[in-house]
Amino acid sequence: MTAPRVLTISDGVAEAVVVPELGAGLASYDLVDAGGRTPLFRPCRELSDAHPFELANNLLLPWSNRISGGGFHFAGKFHPLAPNLPGEPYPIHGNGFSSAWTVEAAGPAGVELSLASDGPGPFRYAARPSYQLDAGALAIGLSIVNRAAEARGLHGLRSSLSGEEGALEDVVEKTIEFDLGHLEEGLRREDAGIVEQHIEAAEAVERRLHESFAGKLRTGETTWTLSRHGMH
Repeated sequence: MTAPRVLTISDGVAEAVVVPELGAGLASYDLVDAGGRTPLFRPCRELSDAHPFELANNLLLPWSNRISGGGFHFAGKFHPLAPNLPGEPYPIHGNGFSSAWTVEAAGPAGVELSLASDGPGPFRYAARPSYQLDAGALAIGLSIVNRAAEARGLHGLRSSLSGEEGALEDVVEKTIEFDLGHLEEGLRREDAGIVEQHIEAAEAVERRLHESFAGKLRTGETTWTLSRHGMH
């Protein structure tokens, strides 16, 4: 098979390889010097027959993880979703990882791409990811616009919030049991009170996110921007 087109960006300290045809994922991110290269992400050097999940990094949208039950209910209506990978009984990770993306801008140390998607299922969205190297550090940005006629959340997006209100800094140790379809089956924790506190804090963060996006959600066009600094 013919290897897909790649875009290599470099700032003299690090190098990253972007593969637009394989979901705009990263094939590699390495530190490079006179002594050779040191992988910072698990690299995929042979791309001629590579699967997107063999890459160093993937873009998972408009949702991440699995959706069971053949779809989901929203606003009193059931929206069906079909499985999208061989051997997987449930649709998983959306369609961004398996789509060919358009290169919007490319420079020596950065690149920006785009995808306009009519699906899967009821999802209608436009996305623009970016990769930028600066002194060896890789910044990954992702802007997503909901183009559906009705407001619909993009499952799996979370923010890193700080400050006096709604800060989530506690780490909860837990054991999650999964069924044969890799879906969460149960949660065990000796100190249930800590779990409850964690859940309450997470719900408070979700309320803040919904409040901050309330105006845009009413328009049916919602924009999230993800970066290494969180969601804005």
